[in-house]
Amino acid sequence: MLERLIAEAEVLHLHGLFAAGNWWMARRAARLGTPWVVSLHGQLSPWSMKSKSLKKRWFLSAFGRAILRDAAFVHAASAGELDAASERLPGGTRTAVAAPMVDLDGQAPGPEQRGEPVSSGDVPTLLFLGRLHPTKSPDVAIEAVGHLRDAGVACRLIVAGSGNGPYYDSLRALARARRLHDSVVFRGAVDAQAKRALYRQADLFLLPSRHENFGLVLIEALSSGLPVITTRGVDIWKELEGGGGALIVDRTGAAIGEAAAGVLADPERRRAMGERGRAWARETYATSRCLARFEAMYAEAAGARPPER
Repeated sequence: MLERLIAEAEVLHLHGLFAAGNWWMARRAARLGTPWVVSLHGQLSPWSMKSKSLKKRWFLSAFGRAILRDAAFVHAASAGELDAASERLPGGTRTAVAAPMVDLDGQAPGPEQRGEPVSSGDVPTLLFLGRLHPTKSPDVAIEAVGHLRDAGVACRLIVAGSGNGPYYDSLRALARARRLHDSVVFRGAVDAQAKRALYRQADLFLLPSRHENFGLVLIEALSSGLPVITTRGVDIWKELEGGGGALIVDRTGAAIGEAAAGVLADPERRRAMGERGRAWARETYATSRCLARFEAMYAEAAGARPPER
């Protein structure tokens, strides 16, 4: 059944590299003459390659380089992701950059519809939303709240997202140890409606990631008119900075806390960042523009045939 589908397809799109199933499908596609595209999903970044390094290097040498070399296109979500992966791509690899599509209209209303900030009295709210994993550094967001408190800036942090039990417990323990149990609210996993409400009502969005090949939540937050503070670990950090709605800082609680304090102290600056970020995100990542890039990539790939080996 799967082999028949590959034979009938104009283009096969493989997601990720380090999977035996993708190697099997690429071999079948090569035999059947079906061109394929491989999306990297950040797997060739220096950060990703540090995890299970020996296993990944072995797979890349034994199978992965052939999949990349013979692909019609190796697809990256951003220019930054492609640059980070470039030293591990075989010579002559054809590459394409196409950002993932974000449901901008469904994420949150625009600034003119934003509600009052979530608050405890007059205390502004910071939002971390994402998978609770060391890569995304929610612990650094918690530390930032501690630095804000020490600087005399009252605020609270909502931590929304799911994670494994031990790590989730460690974040709660960190909040208690820093005496922030009244300032850090753990919401757990949230559905689409709750996510939209959080974007709409928060004052600042924090994502102190070690690595993101794109960062969908950043575009969602900006599209809602919510200013962002993030790090150079995000592959689109240059684009975010140029868009005017985000601050790019070091991945430390002190740096994030200082940046947040500056924005919170200046409501006009925060409003202007929100408006600029929203306009930039909705223009740059409009569905029609993102879709056109994928369509162009697929159309060109469909005209290529895997080389005979």
